[in-house]
Amino acid sequence: MGIRERAAISRRVEKRIAAHENVVVFGRSGLEIYLVKDFIKPDEREYLKALIKGKLERSKTMGDQFPAISEFRTSSTSNMDEHDEVVKAIDARIADLMGIEAINGELTQGQHYAEGQTFRAHCDFMHESQSHWKIARREGGQRVWTAMAYLDDEMEGGDTKFVRAGFSIRPVAGMLVLWANMNRDGLPNWLTLHEGIPVAKGEKTIITKWYRERRWARAPQEKSKSKGSKEAA
Repeated sequence: MGIRERAAISRRVEKRIAAHENVVVFGRSGLEIYLVKDFIKPDEREYLKALIKGKLERSKTMGDQFPAISEFRTSSTSNMDEHDEVVKAIDARIADLMGIEAINGELTQGQHYAEGQTFRAHCDFMHESQSHWKIARREGGQRVWTAMAYLDDEMEGGDTKFVRAGFSIRPVAGMLVLWANMNRDGLPNWLTLHEGIPVAKGEKTIITKWYRERRWARAPQEKSKSKGSKEAA
């Protein structure tokens, strides 16, 4: 898929999101962030937090400049069970809001930040000059959109800071945050460079879902894990 197709995806999704009555548009020229308060309901938030904390592993990175596990990203991660009814329902709501094919979405990922933990400034799109692009291209191509939701907000620090755009988003429990990783011309948008500010006190839990330009074809090891799941069909 080329840059024209990526640009068309961005325009189509932006138009659908912006038309939704509960969406607030936030940001600056060149980067618009879409916010939906109370998207994740209180009972869903508590359920997801328990699910995430029950299966945490050290978060990893994909870039060539750092090892997979490093001080660049110090949070913990949990890949959510795609067959879980609550996860499925939330995935479906996000896809419907965005008007994007649900099959283009990667597995929903839960992330937990304890005090002092962070994810330093990064972009969610794939760097096509780096080694991971060869695999990513086969698995569905670029990450064209990011959907992230905060599950709690009783912490100090923990903001999502868009470094180049010059603004931050304060966690609000239940709020969904959406942004396009591509410019409207279909090229990677470097204004999406963002950082998970260290949690100074308390803890932060979020879910994140990345949408590819094509159907996401998961890696072989993820397929085998899914087959072994107790709730797999």
